[in-house]
Order: sequence, then structure tokens, then C-alpha cells
Amino acid sequence: MEVDEPFHKRCGEEIFGLDDYLRSVAADLAAAGYVVAVPELFWRTAPGWSSTHDEAGVAASMEVASSFDPALGLSDVLATLAHLRSLPSVTGGVGVLGFCLGGSL
Repeated sequence: MEVDEPFHKRCGEEIFGLDDYLRSVAADLAAAGYVVAVPELFWRTAPGWSSTHDEAGVAASMEVASSFDPALGLSDVLATLAHLRSLPSVTGGVGVLGFCLGGSL
């Protein structure tokens, strides 16, 4: 039941960034006993990005996502997996769960 704080606090694995929905999914997984890390995929172009799920938020998020480099995003996901594997609390396999943009990686 651990959320890896250094990664959890600076994350966003969908075009809306680390919003309340993504935080709740991470918290639910942690409550179920998983170690959770969510990489911040927009740290290069929009650090700390977070948006709403309304029409304006979708438009802003699409603008932010338009400058996203999928190859660099994939390297961030792979670095996050390597970080998880290095944690003493991770004794089994690791997996990836993505939503929206994160699901394509």
C-alpha cells in the first residue's frame, strides 16, 4: 500500500495531467496493495500540467499534447519501470496502466 511519492507528486499519464481522476486511480491502486508511480509525461514542455475535463480543458490539453514527443515519453515510462523495479517494496513484477495518451505508450 505504497505510493512512490517522488514520482506520484510530479506526474500525469493522460492529456489532462495529474488531475483529481488520475490521483484517485493511483490512490485506489495503492490502497489495493500496489506500489504506484505515475511519470510526468509533459515535464519537458508543460511541467506540472493539469487541466479540467470540460471543453476548454480538452482544447488546452490537446494543445499541450501536440508538442509531446512519444519516443521521449516512452523513455520516461521505461525509466519509471526501472525505478519501480529498484524499490525494495517491489517484490513481484511491474506493469503499466495508461489512460488516454498514456495508454498509447
